[in-house]
Amino acid sequence: MAKTRQQKTQAIGDLETKLQAKGVVFFNHTGLKVLDLEILRKAMRTDNGRVVVAKRNLLLKAAANVGVTLPADQLTGAIAMATADDDILPAKVVANFKKTHEAVQLVGGLLEQQFINQQQVAAMAKLPGKSELIAAVVGTIKAPLSGLANVLAANLRGLVTTLKAIQEQKV
Repeated sequence: MAKTRQQKTQAIGDLETKLQAKGVVFFNHTGLKVLDLEILRKAMRTDNGRVVVAKRNLLLKAAANVGVTLPADQLTGAIAMATADDDILPAKVVANFKKTHEAVQLVGGLLEQQFINQQQVAAMAKLPGKSELIAAVVGTIKAPLSGLANVLAANLRGLVTTLKAIQEQKV
């Protein structure tokens, strides 16, 4: 059954909201089973992301309303988009999913509201995520502090060993 004008307007509004997310990746899911698409949706949901299947024309209208230019010639077939509040998360999740499901084809994405091609999305997927970068910074900060603690503890250990040796000599 065809959608009414009101339903299409609401769908465009929802797509506009999703297109303004920090991370947006477009992919073609032609030939992908519904169960497999649900697995991808679940993987995105665990990291507070979403996967939305949209009609191409509605997606292009929503993008135009937001001020983003999408190349209509690249958005062919069954198009879906993965969105999240992290720049790299959608690219990582879709690229990992693509490794086990050949039907998924990266089309492109949005980075700072500018369209990027599939090679740039694939390169972005190889970058470390926000949580990985935070862990690296914390590890870098922690290393000198734990080294200092070990040096200070070594002096105390040395003093305790010396006192113990003196005590054993007296006994």
